[in-house]
Amino acid sequence: MFKKIVVGQNERLIVVKDKRLNKVLSTGVHYLPIWQYDDVELIGTASVRFTHNSLEQWLKEPAFLQHFDKLELGRFEVGLVYKHGQLCQLLNPATTHYLWKNIDDIEVRTINIENSYYLEDELLWQLTNKEQVVINANISNVTTHKVNAGFVALIYVDSQLIDLQGEGEFGVWQYQRKIEVVMMDTRKGLKLDYILQENWLETPAVAEQIALFKTQAQQVGLLYEVQHGQRRFNQLLAPNTEIAVWQQNKVWELDLVDIRNDFRVPKPLLDSLRLYLSGQWLTTSIDQQHIGLLLQDGQLVSTLNTGLHAYWPFGRQLDIKQFDLRWQTVEVSGQEILTKDRVSVRINLNANYRILDAVTAFESVNNVNEFIYRTLQLALREAIGTRNLDDLLMDKEQVNQLLVKQSVEHLSSIGIELGQLGIKDIILPGEMKEILNQVVNAQKSAEANSIKRREETAATRSLQNTAKVMEGNPTLLRLKELESLEKVAEKIDQLNVYGGLEQVMNGLVKLK
Repeated sequence: MFKKIVVGQNERLIVVKDKRLNKVLSTGVHYLPIWQYDDVELIGTASVRFTHNSLEQWLKEPAFLQHFDKLELGRFEVGLVYKHGQLCQLLNPATTHYLWKNIDDIEVRTINIENSYYLEDELLWQLTNKEQVVINANISNVTTHKVNAGFVALIYVDSQLIDLQGEGEFGVWQYQRKIEVVMMDTRKGLKLDYILQENWLETPAVAEQIALFKTQAQQVGLLYEVQHGQRRFNQLLAPNTEIAVWQQNKVWELDLVDIRNDFRVPKPLLDSLRLYLSGQWLTTSIDQQHIGLLLQDGQLVSTLNTGLHAYWPFGRQLDIKQFDLRWQTVEVSGQEILTKDRVSVRINLNANYRILDAVTAFESVNNVNEFIYRTLQLALREAIGTRNLDDLLMDKEQVNQLLVKQSVEHLSSIGIELGQLGIKDIILPGEMKEILNQVVNAQKSAEANSIKRREETAATRSLQNTAKVMEGNPTLLRLKELESLEKVAEKIDQLNVYGGLEQVMNGLVKLK
């Protein structure tokens, strides 16, 4: 009895007799006496590569060798099987494969990857394109990586840096070795110590993408990144500094500034970099009617006028003192002082001053305000202590003049001009106030009595003179009598006259 077997376009028929491969039948219709064979099996040829459980025992069969080609790949050889120009299989190194013969449009390529780590662009596309179907492609041994803009990929083979890849996609073969890909952000700075420790500069591909910049002693570096012809400030380099930066698709420029003798920051540079270098240089603003003194390592080196000033602080200790040149007020308050006659008084003194020579003031005294206060305080104590209380109360202006005379010489010697000065308050103890009040009252009472007596004496003398005038002038005496009568008449409501005006005058005389 024969069995009809149809073998398709992409199939082969395996006929086994006595456990040996008897024949391989190609595409077509076949009639076989089934009882003569141990087994018949249809095998697909789409995979090109033949696999079977009995492969090992059939390798020396003539029928097997007639229909298969042997492909033996070395340790660093990768096999690529193309069918109709399309990659259909990826074969691993150090493997042996048996491929069907007489299959149309089959091509086998081998790639030696011993000294090559990267996949060709076309092969990478074929392995990563989702529309491609690659049979038996062990993708775990092929890794693909994408490098974004602003990054680079460092390639390590068996923990040793061997190459660098820029922006784009690439794939690496992982067979027989350990390949690591480390992404680095080129927008961030590089640590030079780490680069030297890792020997990055010994790898030419990596060293080409790293730029080194260095400043000497007494030099400041201004690092700029140049893009489209425009310079953009990146960072400040202090003296004796060495840095590394990525120059992947970038242009860097370093401006060196010599600060050995002139450590001022030029105004154009200060204006352009003020936002970037805040806190990295010493800046000060001198207000109007003020003056600044610049100190280097404790020594005065220059004066600063009104405006903004900046200095490089590297390698030196800088400090700025600022002085107000306007008129200022100082008060010496609550000074308890004994007068010459041992009366304790409390004095408040007020004075105006201004700084004429800030340099002299700075070099002469440690604290200008404290020196002025102490000078006025000592002058006040000396002036008050050498005077009695009465002299002090009667002539404060003389005391003020003495204070000015004693203070001006001391203050002018340190560049200070003394303006108005005066004692504002003299405060006496409570008991002394009562005593002085009593003295004042007694003085005023005595003055009042003296004035009263002088007035009485003057009145008596005036009456005496009047009497002498009237004694020799009857008419004047008569007028005086009439004047007196008029005054009396003003004080009575009714007056009866008997005997005429002569009688009235006689009676008035009697009333007096």
